[in-house]
Amino acid sequence: MHRAVGMVLAAGVIGASGCYRFEPTTLDLVPQGSTIRAVLSPTASDRLRERHGIASGRALNGTVLSANGQALSLWVASVPLSVEFGPRALYQQVDVAKSEVLRVDLRKMDGGRTGIAVVSGAAMLLVVGRATLLGGGRGSEDPGSGMTESRRRWVLPLVLGWF
Repeated sequence: MHRAVGMVLAAGVIGASGCYRFEPTTLDLVPQGSTIRAVLSPTASDRLRERHGIASGRALNGTVLSANGQALSLWVASVPLSVEFGPRALYQQVDVAKSEVLRVDLRKMDGGRTGIAVVSGAAMLLVVGRATLLGGGRGSEDPGSGMTESRRRWVLPLVLGWF
């Protein structure tokens, strides 16, 4: 059972690494609708906190609505909803002067990280499922460690129903 817990914890660590990466770019190359991380000047950060109530430090994550003229318009998560409504947030449009943006990073999908997360997640699911259904790993000397009759009643139709 300790191995199964270790595998679940390892899956959490691998899943936390995410399937995306941020690549540095310029505002001119950022397409509309893409997700970016913009590092703002201290005055812009203070203005956002005062005007919009967004206290995100100096990095602001959001979706680009437009980047024309001297302004950058972003759709950002601003206020988390209460527990009753789930883990969602309220979003608002924020305008920032392009001159106050110090750095822009474009979010892109990382195929390598995604593949590692999928393969490791499937492997861990297999190990945990095996330990759960068969009652332990190899070399278990407990005579009751196999699949019991009560487990067979619901597991076998479930597995056979997939084929």
